[in-house]
Amino acid sequence: MDTPKSTASKAIQFTGIFQGLLSRQSVDGDFYYPHIVWMAMEPLVARDPQPFFPLLSANDNSVSAYCLRRVMRRICDLTDAGAREKHLNAAMEFLGTIASKTTLADAALDGLIEAFKSKGAPPTIKLEPIFAKLTANPALADKRSTTRRPASRTA
Repeated sequence: MDTPKSTASKAIQFTGIFQGLLSRQSVDGDFYYPHIVWMAMEPLVARDPQPFFPLLSANDNSVSAYCLRRVMRRICDLTDAGAREKHLNAAMEFLGTIASKTTLADAALDGLIEAFKSKGAPPTIKLEPIFAKLTANPALADKRSTTRRPASRTA
């Protein structure tokens, strides 16, 4: 008789699958593998992106960066305002923890910048400590200028 798996065992299975997929570095010029990994993750990320943060930060490689960029965009695309606020705040806190991982932080910032160009709901937590960590990394300091919105023109 088959019995349903517990939530804990499903989480372990889920974690193991994506740990393996994210740990494999893509070869130069291969855009298919990272996209396939993202397509496998996307439905689960849409439900709850937070379990993916530790998985993505475990490997500072092109596959994790590709997926992290899309996770950030997906969070901003959530239609439930309460869920978007909750997950966006968690994403910003997560971003502060990966400030020293340039490839990942750069990808996360790119995803957020792209998303904020079309969606205007900013995080509701204090961002100064997070930005301080990010700007301490010289490779990320140039992102600051891209996050500023141009002044509106009145004719």
